[in-house]
Amino acid sequence: MIKKNRDFSNKFLLTKKGLEALKEEYSNKVNIQRKSINDDINRARLEGDLSENGAYSAAMLERELNEARISEIEDILKNYVIATDRGDDNIVQIGSKIVVKSDKGEKTLIMVGVSESNPMEGKISVDSPIGAALVKKKKGDSVNVTVGDDIVEYTILSIEN
Repeated sequence: MIKKNRDFSNKFLLTKKGLEALKEEYSNKVNIQRKSINDDINRARLEGDLSENGAYSAAMLERELNEARISEIEDILKNYVIATDRGDDNIVQIGSKIVVKSDKGEKTLIMVGVSESNPMEGKISVDSPIGAALVKKKKGDSVNVTVGDDIVEYTILSIEN
């Protein structure tokens, strides 16, 4: 289950792009994936004994996961707030695209709400340890973040809001 942001205890904090991506994912899961999964279940039923039917079991699990994600998205879409510009384009805030440098090199990060975070895509929650350390900082600022057993120093090279 996705946690809500601590700044908006009853709301999910989303960027405009994140909201559009969530609506697109919802539409895909309801209109395309749901039908495809139901087709898979119906095909598997035709194979006979359901108790030993791996295709049927796999399709039922896929349906369960799809429906759980649909419910999660519906909850987010009923309880979200769009992150807006907080007035200072020179500080890191939700929606900022920043470039940071550490001893491991440079990386581009996008500051997002919890429900949009995906570290593999560089989308870092403002509530994560790295995000919380970087938010409200300016270009040139450095922060130390505990990552596992290490302390990593990140220096902000650029901010794009």
